[in-house]
Amino acid sequence: MPISRYFPHVNLSGLMSWATCTVIEMQPAPSRQDAKESKINPKIIGCEDVVWAGERMILITFERASVPSGPHVMLAHFPKGRKGLTTQALVGMTATIREIGTIGAPQIYAYMDYLPNPVGAEVVLMEKIPGQSLSEVWPTLHSKDLHRVCTEVVRILLMLFNNRGSYICTDLLGTNVNTRPSQPPAPLSRPAVLLTAPFDQGPLINMAPQPALYSAHQYLEALAGRIFRVFPVTPTGQPILPRGHPSRQTGSPLKPELTDEDVAKLNGNWTNWQRLVSYHAGGYYVPHHLSAAARQLVIALLTCRQFGIRHRDMRMSRFIVSFHSVGENERHSRVTLTGWEHAHRAPLWSCARWPLWMDPEAGVDSDVVREEERVLLRRLLVGILNNRFILRESWQFFVAHVFGATERWFEDCLSTHWLTENPLENCLYRLSRRWEYTRPGIEFPLARPSRAIEQAPKSRDAVAESVDDSSGEADTTQTQGVD
Repeated sequence: MPISRYFPHVNLSGLMSWATCTVIEMQPAPSRQDAKESKINPKIIGCEDVVWAGERMILITFERASVPSGPHVMLAHFPKGRKGLTTQALVGMTATIREIGTIGAPQIYAYMDYLPNPVGAEVVLMEKIPGQSLSEVWPTLHSKDLHRVCTEVVRILLMLFNNRGSYICTDLLGTNVNTRPSQPPAPLSRPAVLLTAPFDQGPLINMAPQPALYSAHQYLEALAGRIFRVFPVTPTGQPILPRGHPSRQTGSPLKPELTDEDVAKLNGNWTNWQRLVSYHAGGYYVPHHLSAAARQLVIALLTCRQFGIRHRDMRMSRFIVSFHSVGENERHSRVTLTGWEHAHRAPLWSCARWPLWMDPEAGVDSDVVREEERVLLRRLLVGILNNRFILRESWQFFVAHVFGATERWFEDCLSTHWLTENPLENCLYRLSRRWEYTRPGIEFPLARPSRAIEQAPKSRDAVAESVDDSSGEADTTQTQGVD
């Protein structure tokens, strides 16, 4: 029996048997009865490791004649993260996206969100969308196809932004929680949770998941409060976790564990950051030179208690692109976004983001899109947003993007790992400078460093670069400035 190089622990025989049963169950009712009479016998002719949409998966291929109604190929995806919940997040968020109807998302054929099972791992059988990753086709796109693809990407961003809900949470399979009620949020009959990388870093992944939140202020408070879950202290400020506890490990041979003094300093630093939350929940930095009506409109949007959907891993490889001809001279494009286990509901200012590969202000190195290309790309996207045919749907995204920049930046600061000390000190310095520019005459509420400790690292999104790429390695995260 062959062994998967990517997933040596997976029982391929059990996987193929389960995939075969899944295909039989998917056949139309008459065919399903025929299958029981052995008239349909799906035959697997391929089971191989692949990298699809930036993820390592196993591709299962059926002989076309043995499965008349299809599917003829399917992907076995093995979600990484919290046991059970990450798989449920993938299935639940995919269902939410597919309900929207205008955003393509791979169909889920079957899933196992429990262990032990015959496959030996949590697994999702899903559709293989026709096409190629955008990172593969990008260098070959001519101007018209580039415009088509960018228009589709903008359409996806707007659909996610405008799909509003009443909780900051992840739509899990089986929770029976409607996150999109028309009325103000009521107490949930069953608990909903927020699954996202900042709340699953380090020892947090072995603790209870973050409960659903009802406001941007609660969300930022929870981000800042992660440190107190990892390093609880007594009322007098003494660390509760003993020396040698795994949570104290730094991952560095030069400093194997945190001392009591280190823990006390961390708690003090994050207490200071928590004191700044009320200034960043939305609307505090709206310029005063706007008219009264415009300021009111912007503040209402940034403080809205209805939340969009944020996909935290919109790497270029996540977008699957295909083209088809319509007539002799017309070509249409189809762009599908994958990786929906990395999506969750978030404040509107948080959702109003460009993917990092198309944002010239992000400062992210890319082997595919050069910095000068990102500047031109940004102009193209702004032009698309201002198109009169979509302006009715795009203006709120545009307003939240422009006037919610400081909120997003502060969110990214709070999303960093608690051991990322120097970037946080730089953030505090830069925030104080931002404060002087936007709130003259009002004293900054914290003591600030006299200068930035060192040149702040280039930006990386709190999650987008930390999930496994095609090499299977995880990256650390850093933050961007707002100077």
